[in-house]
Amino acid sequence: AEGTGRVVQVQGVEQQYDQAVRATSEAESALQHYLQGLRTKLGGGRDISYVSVNNDSHLIEVPDSIKVPHKFDFVSQRKGFKRHISEELRELVADLDRAKQGREAALSSILQGLVRRFVSNKELWLS
Repeated sequence: AEGTGRVVQVQGVEQQYDQAVRATSEAESALQHYLQGLRTKLGGGRDISYVSVNNDSHLIEVPDSIKVPHKFDFVSQRKGFKRHISEELRELVADLDRAKQGREAALSSILQGLVRRFVSNKELWLS
């Protein structure tokens, strides 16, 4: 806590934090599952990956040689690759953002919870 300015949380103490960590993990897993599905569907293997450009995280980067379905919107390109996003991917990224915000909210309320538990056990501390 001294180095980060936050109480270091471990799982199993605060239910809200545990749920937020689980939601974040599930959202990240869903994004990986989506990427694996695209690799299989498009046949690009490891050449298809996520990239982050400016404020856009998790854009799909695909080699020019691979034809992308029309449901994907073109975002940008670099030599030999094009970057796309789909509505489904936007929803998955939004889920991840919400989960991360929930985790941050849970972390910010941890100190309050510690003080509340300390006060609720004041008889123990007074003896």
